Amino acid sequence: MKNRLRFLTHMPYEITLLSNMISLDLSGNEMSLHLLYSTTTKLAQNMTRLEELHLDYVDLSSPLPKSIANLSSLISLSLSGCNLYGEFLQNIFHLPKIQAIDVSFNNNISGFLPINFRSDSKLKLPSSVKNLSRLSFLDLGSNNFNGQLPSALFELPSLQYLDLGFNQYRGPLTIPNVLFSSQLTNLYLYSNKLTQKIPRSIFEMKKGDELNLSENDLSGTIEMSMFSKLSQLRALYLSDNNLSVVRNTITNFTLIFKMNYLGLASCNITEFPKFLKTQIELKLLDLSNNKIEGKIPKWFFCIGVETLDSLDMSANFITGWEQELKVLPWKVLQTLDLSHSRFRVTFLFLCCVPTNFMVQYGIQRNYFTNWSAINTITPSGDKSRSMNMDEDEVSYYQESIFKICIRSDLIMIGYPILLDRLGLDRSVGIGSDDFLHTLNFQGEIPKSLGDLRSLIALNLSSNNFEGYIPLSVENLKLLESLDLSKNKLFGRIPQELATLTFLAYLNLSNNNLLG
Repeated sequence: MKNRLRFLTHMPYEITLLSNMISLDLSGNEMSLHLLYSTTTKLAQNMTRLEELHLDYVDLSSPLPKSIANLSSLISLSLSGCNLYGEFLQNIFHLPKIQAIDVSFNNNISGFLPINFRSDSKLKLPSSVKNLSRLSFLDLGSNNFNGQLPSALFELPSLQYLDLGFNQYRGPLTIPNVLFSSQLTNLYLYSNKLTQKIPRSIFEMKKGDELNLSENDLSGTIEMSMFSKLSQLRALYLSDNNLSVVRNTITNFTLIFKMNYLGLASCNITEFPKFLKTQIELKLLDLSNNKIEGKIPKWFFCIGVETLDSLDMSANFITGWEQELKVLPWKVLQTLDLSHSRFRVTFLFLCCVPTNFMVQYGIQRNYFTNWSAINTITPSGDKSRSMNMDEDEVSYYQESIFKICIRSDLIMIGYPILLDRLGLDRSVGIGSDDFLHTLNFQGEIPKSLGDLRSLIALNLSSNNFEGYIPLSVENLKLLESLDLSKNKLFGRIPQELATLTFLAYLNLSNNNLLG
């Protein structure tokens, strides 16, 4: 049996003397474990039989000892997020048995700025990298490697996983026409400065499962039929290039395979892509920042009914739904972004949200005419999901009916998350100068507003609300600020406002109120 050690806190120096060590894993200690340079050096000098060395997120804060490049038995080397600096050891690429290399997320390597391998780094992949016949996993992501992407990488016969994302590679993407026989399944080239057209060899990557080319300067016209040979493709990201994804010239073309993740933001799309009709297993769909016009077609609601988690159609010219729905069809949807569009529907569409999940609505720069969602949500049981939110993005409703946080560009509706899970205090609420004012809401303020008993600030100013101020405001016992100015409210000012003992700011000006 191989000798394996996994430490939670501290590795004594004496362990470096264990010359028969074959596998050493100190990863996952989130910088709570620190190895001195002398310790790392001794480790590499004595453990000459090492086959696996995993130091992910161990704080090395030193150059990488040159002796590591002499570990001729090494099969797997993982040094992600180790605070390395100094000259990176190119000889690591010459290790005869190496199968997996991960040097992602390091800082100050070669003495440059916080992201390792800065753009002025001299580090290039050696041309001999193509001799690494056993290498199956290579992650150099988030490092700012520079220069032209070496085509030799794509000739590695065993390579399955290649992440060169978030670097500074420039120039055309040159890939030899060998991918039809390649073992490559995961290819991540996002966030570089790659130019010109996507090479045709990409469309021959028959074993491809995930392909991410987003955030480059790639250009040209793309038809989805080009990916028809990638029958195993589950994730495709082409967003934020200079590409144009156009209607397929092949009549009645459909993608036979089912994707889970599809990113087509900023792809100059002018209509809802009809190839999506067969994509019933999508979990994420990003069509944002395109030129899609008109209403969302009926068939679109059959996409990912059981699976869709995130849908972004913001920054288009979408005007509404082709068919009004009683309930949105997506059963596990958490994020829906329709901001920067031309919707001309009432806010009643919020009541179409199923009540067993959290939904984020982007609504900035749309044309909404009503706000009546509050008294239409009728949850049945607490099925809240955890979310990572800043303090100013959260509203907590103490009575466990629902939670709503509304800003000029954001609506979140769902069940409350316990304050202790969020690390927040009772000062969180709805309303500020950036929240509900100037959104052109019309109609009456719903009586169920009074159910939001944890509100501390509410700003509905500069809208077109009319009718009476609901008497239910007396239930907002924690309210400190209330601004209903510049609306069309009439009737008497409720005496119940006098019971709000925490109220410090009240603005009811520019209405038709009596009292």
